[in-house]
Amino acid sequence: MTKIYFIWKNINYSFLSEKHLTILILLGMVVCDVIFFIFGNVFWSDIKTRQYKEYENNIVTLEFDSLDISSFLERTAKKDFITSTFFEHTTSDQDNGSLTIAAYSPSFNITNSGIQLGSSLDGSPMEFVMNSSYARMRNYNGLPTLRLKDIFHFLDDDWIFAGILSLGAADQFDILINLEDFTSHIKEDINASFRYRSGTSLIEIRDFSNELQAEYHASHVVIPSQPAHTTYGEFLSDLGGALVLLVIAIINYMFLYQFLLTKRTYLYGIYKACGMGNFQTLCILCAELLVMLVISFGVAMLLYSAGLFLIGQEASYAQHTTEFLFAFLTIAAMNLFFGGIVAGKLIRNSPAKLIKESVVR
Repeated sequence: MTKIYFIWKNINYSFLSEKHLTILILLGMVVCDVIFFIFGNVFWSDIKTRQYKEYENNIVTLEFDSLDISSFLERTAKKDFITSTFFEHTTSDQDNGSLTIAAYSPSFNITNSGIQLGSSLDGSPMEFVMNSSYARMRNYNGLPTLRLKDIFHFLDDDWIFAGILSLGAADQFDILINLEDFTSHIKEDINASFRYRSGTSLIEIRDFSNELQAEYHASHVVIPSQPAHTTYGEFLSDLGGALVLLVIAIINYMFLYQFLLTKRTYLYGIYKACGMGNFQTLCILCAELLVMLVISFGVAMLLYSAGLFLIGQEASYAQHTTEFLFAFLTIAAMNLFFGGIVAGKLIRNSPAKLIKESVVR
């Protein structure tokens, strides 16, 4: 315990006596961390978020310029691993805002929602159900609030408002209409998606999706290829060319590490004179550097999150916890590696030589 207290006191003294250099290194680390966040496309990308939703909800999405919906449904109905099929189309509402219209087969039910999709629609022409988030947005923008049986104009017709509900993260439509109405009114720019049962072979999913893409001439297809999580390899792939920039930056900071460490040779000499070996001394230095990494990473997260807030982009920390961890591990590994190279060369000297060099300086 006495030895740990001795080390702690000396570390504090070292940081305080070299505080300007310590702050400079911390700022450099913060810059490197922010580069990770920005160029790595790690956080809150619309594409990334959409992929998460598709993965965790077992969704395959195909985009079509035009589509024979009846024929498409016949093909998907033959696969027992498909639980539901739905179609979406984006147009403009009566206030020239973006409006995403959807239809489900079979009728999509949400428990405890106050309304059952499909079964609550009585089959009368021109009726729809509105997403509660879309209703809130209309109200927020000062648009008229709809009531049951009110009339709403879209797809060049007047429609009857049948109900409202809250939707899951994977269902992004604004308005739900009967499949029959969707088929008769929408002929172009259709997104067709299907959900499949968990545990289904992804090879089978990909093969069937490729068949649909070729048969119906889909312009684009999104096929989940993995579970809903990010691997370390994906994380590095997202970073792309930023890794080169970061390696160059950290190599430059090696010179700052060199300057900081050589000014503390007396302390290292004392450690070794107290009986510590090279490995123990190196572990202490790595622990000091790790503290600096934690501080700089925390500051970088706050700065980056503040930047996202200022530009009005929402952040979901929970969804990207793994990527936060990957970012920290990568940055820590690179800094500890380069810092260890510099420190390893220095602490191999004997205690007497270290103390002598510090006195000469």
